[in-house]
Amino acid sequence: MRKKQRHNRSKQRTEVKQNEQPLKKQPQTFHFEFFNQAQKLAWSMFDQYDVLFLLGPAGVGKTQLACAFSISEVLAKKKERIILTRPIVEAGESLGYLPGSFEEKVNPYMMPMYDCIDRCLGKDGPQREIINKSM
Repeated sequence: MRKKQRHNRSKQRTEVKQNEQPLKKQPQTFHFEFFNQAQKLAWSMFDQYDVLFLLGPAGVGKTQLACAFSISEVLAKKKERIILTRPIVEAGESLGYLPGSFEEKVNPYMMPMYDCIDRCLGKDGPQREIINKSM
């Protein structure tokens, strides 16, 4: 009698395995920790509006939040590209007179955004490769 019960159990297990759907490849996840409620609110606003202006004093995380949201959108395959833009405020000299190529002139102004991406993803890894291709 026990053998029959065991046989039935194993048969039930194989039936369940046959009916299971193969796992779909989930988009890569990205985790970001908010420092306060204002950042949570801003994050939810990114989904609601095409253009969003974040105002606040230096150091509250405006750039970090925007970079993290763009990374999460690309990794979730909701967006294809990240376009980094930043106003360049000249400090006394015109950029045209500085030595070097355009990238060498603009790179110091863009470093805060590159640093944000490094803090979110690190310098290497599969997620970083996806983001580098999207920029």
